[in-house]
Amino acid sequence: VAKNYLQAKQENIGEIYVNVLQKVNLSMAEDGRIIGNSIVGEVNVRAVSESACDMGLPTFELSFTVDKRLKTEENTVEVAECVSYLSVESLLKDKEEYATVGLRFTPRSSEPFQLMRYSLNEPKSVPLLLHLGTMKEECGDTLTQLAFMLNLKADFEKTAHANDVTITVPAPPIVGSCEVLLRPTSPKQCPGHAVYDPETSTVIWKIKKLNGGENVELKTVFDTNECQHVKNWKRGPILADFQIPAYMAAPFSASRLAVSDDRLVAKWIKYDTESGVYEI
Repeated sequence: VAKNYLQAKQENIGEIYVNVLQKVNLSMAEDGRIIGNSIVGEVNVRAVSESACDMGLPTFELSFTVDKRLKTEENTVEVAECVSYLSVESLLKDKEEYATVGLRFTPRSSEPFQLMRYSLNEPKSVPLLLHLGTMKEECGDTLTQLAFMLNLKADFEKTAHANDVTITVPAPPIVGSCEVLLRPTSPKQCPGHAVYDPETSTVIWKIKKLNGGENVELKTVFDTNECQHVKNWKRGPILADFQIPAYMAAPFSASRLAVSDDRLVAKWIKYDTESGVYEI
């Protein structure tokens, strides 16, 4: 990529950057029932014309292969005003049905803009990228302790990894002391670090990098000093925040990016998945 970038600068040819981003939203009840989940996708574009001879920005043709459910009424597709042509057609690929989205557009300036926005609102089309196991709650001998056991698993391919994973776990409102224990499932794995924040009454668990298929465990023991608070307290949702570079939660890949005239254009396409509202 760096070599192509330098070559584009030296030869004064045009450039186009396409960033495909998917935000995964999930709401799950304590018993594991999925209340709601969706994927909101964005296709952001930035095009740069030739520096030596400014002829304006060319017209581009961009095609995507996407999940077939993008064609249903429950889902939406929105495009920018500069798009002069849009088509969504079904096709059969490897015995599985997909859809192709074709776009023709002419950028109005070299400023970044959102070319397309889409949503997948069907539960079956949204995978569980981070799975949190059952949380066990128990009182100690003095009936003033509350212990949480939390298992976090990366339910995506081993070739991918999640960066900057942050898990926010609610804590009882009155805590005298808190003990946090992290346990990896393999010797080479780093379980991150977790701290209790008394100002927000939460345990914040951060993992710099979590590989696909890995799972780690978190155990917290709260000493509330008051038995009544242990019995009456109801846990709020656990929040998860993460980014998975070079990964798509739902099928969405660029199959064609072309220029309508004979001008040379350097092309870059980037894929990313990150959490939207992800709570369990």
